[in-house]
Order: sequence, then structure tokens, then C-alpha cells
Amino acid sequence: MAGEPNLYEPTGDWSSFATPVVAGAAALLIQQAYADPNLQQAVSHDGSNCVIKSILLNSATKLPYWHKGLLTKADDHDVPLDYLQGAGMVNAVAASKQLLAGQHLPGDCPTAGWDLNKLDLNQTPENTYKIRITNPRTK
Repeated sequence: MAGEPNLYEPTGDWSSFATPVVAGAAALLIQQAYADPNLQQAVSHDGSNCVIKSILLNSATKLPYWHKGLLTKADDHDVPLDYLQGAGMVNAVAASKQLLAGQHLPGDCPTAGWDLNKLDLNQTPENTYKIRITNPRTK
């Protein structure tokens, strides 16, 4: 049967339906951010379109056969999205949870959240990240 596992079978190009669904999800995120003073930076004029877009891309549900770039065993490091599915299926609930997790500063890597950091083209900054490991293995 075509499209194993879970009997998933592509039946058409639904991009015309995806556009209003994603626009509606983005509008709900913007409305949510305006309603909460702690989230107003996400809708500031300083990069808010990137924050909302990033949240929608990051929170999308990956459907069966989702794979960066070409569908091969090798990971395509130059391609961030699947050629057929893009970021996946929009997930407004997951996007809302990520927005509500709040803004985080550089170096802090919680499981959810967002930031407004910018890269300076004239500098090569060193990035340091704090990663918490539960029950680390000892040698």
C-alpha cells in the first residue's frame, strides 16, 4: 500500500489551504502576545516577524516521512526543511506553548522559548550554552 506507515498517502498540494491556516495561527500568536505584557517583545517592531515565524516553524508537527532535504539516509546539513512538507503541519497549540515559555537570553537553553538576539556582521562572537544533563554517565 502506498505511503506506509500509518497509511499516510499524499493526495495533492494543499498549500492553498495551508496559507490561511498559518496566517490564522500567526494572528492568534500576535493577539496572545499583545494581551500579555511579558510577551510584548515578541511583537515589538524589532524583529517580531522573525519571532512569530520561528515559533511557527519550530512548533510544526513533523508528518510521516518528514526529512530535511532529499529523502535519503544521509542528513542534508544545507537544507533546513523537507522539500515536500516544509516545516511540517502547523500546530497552533505547540506554538502558543512556545510563545508562553517566554524570552530567553543568550546562553540559556531551556526546552522552549524564544529570543530576539541579533548577529553583528562585523564581529564573530563566541556562543556559550548551558546544557543540563540529568544523570550524567561517569567514566
